[in-house]
Amino acid sequence: MNNSLSSTTTHDLLLCPITCDYFREPVVADDGQTYERESIIQWIKQNGTSPITRQQIRIDTLRPNHLVKKLIEQQLHQPEQEVVDTTNDECWYEGQMLNSKRHGHGHCTWTNNEIYEGEWRSNQRHGEGQFIWPSGQRYKGEWKFDHMNGNGLMIYTNGDRYEGEFKLSKKHGQGTYQYLDGTKYIGQYEEDLKCGQGYRTYTDGAEYKGEFRHDMMNGYGTYTHADGTKDSGKYQNDQLIRRNWCNIS
Repeated sequence: MNNSLSSTTTHDLLLCPITCDYFREPVVADDGQTYERESIIQWIKQNGTSPITRQQIRIDTLRPNHLVKKLIEQQLHQPEQEVVDTTNDECWYEGQMLNSKRHGHGHCTWTNNEIYEGEWRSNQRHGEGQFIWPSGQRYKGEWKFDHMNGNGLMIYTNGDRYEGEFKLSKKHGQGTYQYLDGTKYIGQYEEDLKCGQGYRTYTDGAEYKGEFRHDMMNGYGTYTHADGTKDSGKYQNDQLIRRNWCNIS
């Protein structure tokens, strides 16, 4: 290790004058200068004096430089200005990047014509964004680690719409599914299927309120016909298997 170092300049504020690398654990020494803790400790053990001012400095008086630490953290987490990334053969990306990864807001078009525009984190769709399939199906909503996760709206190519909760890219939680023919389901989903309490209305005016499982009426519920008559009881695979003569209201 050399025993002399040149003075730091303004643009070197976030660099250790000994290693010329970004600080990880910046500390201030008796000479008023900021160094990387490990590097200055090693320097003091070998030389006993400041690498810049030549005055005596001690290990036991080193103190953290919280300001520089904060500046470093901000620098490392700040997305770069918008760029066009053509290094990936599978997609064309235009947007913000951090450490050579898609990070921040950006627009990506894959070679199979899939399109995503929205927020990214470390090359993964994360935050608010819209994804469009080549078929025209589209999703707009929340993403988490490259999956549709949270609240969103899915519009299918046949005209059906689902608005509600998603988990790991599947309908999961509370949601509303509107069929193109006018049929509507409001209720719970699990693993992409109707499951739990739900309410379904039909185009002829009929409706069912009760339990669902495996995407069908399964469990206890009441089917109200268009004329107002009711079938209450236990359902299995959309069929009434045991009537409850005390109608469920």
